[in-house]
Amino acid sequence: MTAQPSDTTGDDKVLTADMYARLLRLAAVVDPLNPDPADLVQEAIARTLRRGHLTELRGPEAYLARVIIRLASNRRRHILRTRKAVARVSNELQVNAQSTDEPHRDALVSLVSLRANERAILYLHIVEGHNFADIAQTLGIKEATARQRSSRALAHLRSHYRIE
Repeated sequence: MTAQPSDTTGDDKVLTADMYARLLRLAAVVDPLNPDPADLVQEAIARTLRRGHLTELRGPEAYLARVIIRLASNRRRHILRTRKAVARVSNELQVNAQSTDEPHRDALVSLVSLRANERAILYLHIVEGHNFADIAQTLGIKEATARQRSSRALAHLRSHYRIE
């Protein structure tokens, strides 16, 4: 990719429109606390276009998926750091004051506790039906790494439900 900013070309617009819905679903999964996953997709596209045209990339959808996952991870990390700082300043642990009456609340809490890349792998494998080789190529990791992250995420979810 070139290091200079560029204007969006017609090819970039067509390419973006073609993969936008898939990227939006991925963004909703990797950042479930974000009320508007479209913001995450648009930020990823904007950051990518600042570096050059999408058509210059070998795998633009895979590249954008990695950018979305990294943005979601950064957002989650920022939220966690902010919470820790608030807890230190106020000198008290924050207790979850929300009602536990919701039937799927525990499932949501355990899913949110997973890292963004773990949620993405589980989503791509279980919901979208991709094999680990495709997931690895999309995320720019080795197939064994994708399998390992999936296994660890599932083990985390299983342990969460055994304890409670």
